[in-house]
Amino acid sequence: MPYSRIKPSEQLLEEAQATKNFLRLMMLDQIADSAVILIFVPTPVDASGKIYHVGDVKKDLSPKFTRVDGDLRISQVALGSVTIMQSIRDAEAVKAMENTVRDVNIAFVNELAKISDVLDLDVVDIIDGMATKPFGKGPFYPGVGVGGHCIAVDPEWLKAASQKAGYMPEIINLARATNNGMPEYTVSILQNLLNDCGYPLKNTGIAILGVAYKRNVDDPRESPFYKVKSLLENKGANLHIYDSWYNKENTVESLKEAIENSRAILIITEHADILESLEKMDIANSSIEVVVDGRNCLDAELVNRWNILYRGIGRRSAADGRKAND
Repeated sequence: MPYSRIKPSEQLLEEAQATKNFLRLMMLDQIADSAVILIFVPTPVDASGKIYHVGDVKKDLSPKFTRVDGDLRISQVALGSVTIMQSIRDAEAVKAMENTVRDVNIAFVNELAKISDVLDLDVVDIIDGMATKPFGKGPFYPGVGVGGHCIAVDPEWLKAASQKAGYMPEIINLARATNNGMPEYTVSILQNLLNDCGYPLKNTGIAILGVAYKRNVDDPRESPFYKVKSLLENKGANLHIYDSWYNKENTVESLKEAIENSRAILIITEHADILESLEKMDIANSSIEVVVDGRNCLDAELVNRWNILYRGIGRRSAADGRKAND
């Protein structure tokens, strides 16, 4: 609905996808001078396809306001179970800061994953143990990289806004660099394992499983897949790409075709149907010799049966399934 058609006392609800400061900068001059109930909802939407009714997700709302001489006069609005914020700017910032907290925590566990690799530890086992304690929040797990239009984007906006205001947010900057560097770290793991098996990356077939930024969705926005793909192409690898949910990047017709033409598997997205299919395949008698689990989603017993060289992210101790079958 054009904002010029908004009438006094009408309710306008803006969901979280609006660009930060959009409401404050673009709309205030276009709405009616009299009271308009403007509600900004920064609550993230579950991209996995689950449908929520409005009442199912707790909302952080901006208050109703009346425009008076260019300023905002704040009053209350009641809409079920909600949190009333002090200003529309605070409401807009909720999602950006929430996703930045997640980004920083993920960056920290990615750092713990690298430490676990050099100390020969299993970071997933350790994090699972940490999660039994009643301290902090989480758990957060390491991986090939973050994606989507929240964790990979909102911290960048917050960093840019902070810098523009004269403050460099060092922790956010370091977290962004850490998470943005995970595709390179993952490719280095793949290259080292192939070298251990006597293969260079150049001209070696790699089955890349997953394009979407998270499991069981068809959304590729900001996915670490694209950086991984670029890195491997620059090194001359033969890529066999398959995603059962998002097929625009697929270079093969099926998971079976990707496996048959490859020496290594690199998991980018842990789609449930792909994992289920992998469990049923006879990987031990295939051409696959290396598996890099970019989401730490494979079961250790399954990997041991495959008779391959395996690495997760921060799981160096769960490395060589070939030894179990000697």
